[in-house]
Amino acid sequence: MKKVPYFLSRSACNLQVLLFLLVLMFAGCECGKRKTTFPDWTEYLSKDKPGIVKEDVDRQLIVFIKPGTDRNEFNRFVDSAFISDKKYPLTILPVCESCDSTVLLLQGSGVDAFISGEVAKGGSTTKTKATVSGENGVFYFSSNKLIGFDLSQLTRTTAAPLANISYTDSVTIAVFDTGLEPGFFEGYLFSDPDTLLCIKEAGKGWNFPGWSANWKDDHQGLHGTLVSKFILNEVERYRKTKAKILPLKVFDSTGTTDLYTLLCGFAFAGKSKADIVNASFGFYESKYKFRKGELSGDTTSSALLKNFIYSYLTQKNKLLLCAAGNSTDDVPDIRDLDKINFYPASLSPVLANIIPVTTVGIGEKKVRVVSPAQNFSPSVVQLGVDADVIEGDHFGFVNPLDPSAGEIVVGSSFAAPVVTGKLAAYFDSYKSLLQQPATITNAMRDSIFTIIRAASSPAFLVIDSSLTNKIAGGKVILRGAVPSIGKERAPLRKVLLEKELRVRK
Repeated sequence: MKKVPYFLSRSACNLQVLLFLLVLMFAGCECGKRKTTFPDWTEYLSKDKPGIVKEDVDRQLIVFIKPGTDRNEFNRFVDSAFISDKKYPLTILPVCESCDSTVLLLQGSGVDAFISGEVAKGGSTTKTKATVSGENGVFYFSSNKLIGFDLSQLTRTTAAPLANISYTDSVTIAVFDTGLEPGFFEGYLFSDPDTLLCIKEAGKGWNFPGWSANWKDDHQGLHGTLVSKFILNEVERYRKTKAKILPLKVFDSTGTTDLYTLLCGFAFAGKSKADIVNASFGFYESKYKFRKGELSGDTTSSALLKNFIYSYLTQKNKLLLCAAGNSTDDVPDIRDLDKINFYPASLSPVLANIIPVTTVGIGEKKVRVVSPAQNFSPSVVQLGVDADVIEGDHFGFVNPLDPSAGEIVVGSSFAAPVVTGKLAAYFDSYKSLLQQPATITNAMRDSIFTIIRAASSPAFLVIDSSLTNKIAGGKVILRGAVPSIGKERAPLRKVLLEKELRVRK
């Protein structure tokens, strides 16, 4: 046999090894193929406690995953937009327990880059800082924001015993606020420990900023207690329906919350037994919205907030009574909600369950006018409430915790609960409309007003033609008799003024 040279033998061996390695490489290769699996978003989930108001909210992005979105498709977007092949760190703050696992709060350098890109492409802005608000094929998104009340010290007395009355019907009202002092509402608090709630131990209410069952009002101005007392006083004025107050503390002791916390509250309320939600707050945002960097034709709504409220409240025919908003340092000269958005009030043209409320009163020319420091719009604001007291530009209401203290509280956040209480009192007269399988429409909302106008005794819903260019249909709620304000105490002390609703800087 002819002997093979050593170098040829070695080359043949090397070739075999090379071929073997190539076979192995190509066997596991996805050359030219798109990556099909991605890390699940839960890998980036923070261990922080949910519900806590965080710092640097303007660098946080809220995403609401669109119904029907494939989980892997969302994971792919997270991987490409926020991780960028592990180039950026990402933290996803906890979901709202089992209330909603599709609304997430993202933060990290990749999120910063995404927000900066949206702003550069023309993302919506306020007068104070750039924000983003829009949607893509996977989710609706918005930068987070802090929302808060100004502080004032309030005079208060001990709670007077409430009347022991027998009722044939009841209504549950979820109050989104700073909590409440239970002594003023004994016998009127919601309690259903056996209900399968989406947050454990929340059968009597919940503290979202502190993420606990302690919903007691620790705000210096007792904003939530005031709002709840306005509601209950109106219900008790007519004594037709038993009110059950479900306290949802979404503002902390400083009167501050963030948009993400509010969304968690809406998800909880949507899954609760609440019939009506009182939301005496709001925040301003530009009319102009962008989609993929292009100006959207929809100037009336925030895609994320609109779709979230629609999913949890509108589709379930739960009424949302809210403040129409007050003038602030951010937007001192714009009160017309046809020119700027104030959420959630500005969603009323597209979500019929939302009922924004402002304050009105008899002006110098002996005709009703909207408070000079509150918002209006015939396409947005549904009702005005007659003020108890007018002092200059301040259209206010007597402090319901101590009517003799010579104090008035001022702002649309106090007009809203007056309406909530009156609608709650007559809930039995129109609740059949809300029990229909069809989602509430503008026509159904108008029918509720028609029924209330006919059923209430004494009548409290009237039409004032002088307000038709400020309030839809010129609809006005008459306040009715209020306790004596102690006129010997002059001048009146304004406890919570018009600027209590604002975006924190």
